[in-house]
Amino acid sequence: MRNTHWINNAYLALVLLSAPSALWVAFEIYGLTLFGPQMLFYSIMHTAPVLVAAIFISVIFFLVLLLVNITLVAFPNLLLKVTVSNGVIKFFFLFQVIHIAALVAYEFWAHIPVLRVITATLGLVFVFYVLKAVNKHVIPDKRVVKTDTESTV
Repeated sequence: MRNTHWINNAYLALVLLSAPSALWVAFEIYGLTLFGPQMLFYSIMHTAPVLVAAIFISVIFFLVLLLVNITLVAFPNLLLKVTVSNGVIKFFFLFQVIHIAALVAYEFWAHIPVLRVITATLGLVFVFYVLKAVNKHVIPDKRVVKTDTESTV
């Protein structure tokens, strides 16, 4: 059996390092937009320059994770080295593509009230399920499970 511990840790690190950008963008384009169109990233640019730098660095990791996910989806035989399932990788890839598309098309959908509410609500639901998938499938479970041989009488 191959030692894939470092590969899984690297994938986990990419997911965690890309999370701030994904979550901040989700907060701006889904959360705040529920109440009306926003000037995206306006408030953060003028009030929290350190946070802007952290999110910018996180965007780089988000794009690297996108490239890794594209590679894993295109070449499924590489998945033998990663313990995250193919379905979860495809789900993350789908999230990234939809997230980027929602950001690029923001000026179109944010100004149409019905479309804005539907898109923002679905985006928030999607983010919830991505966070749930990260917690369940990517972050290692550190709980110790007793086996029958370890149980005490």
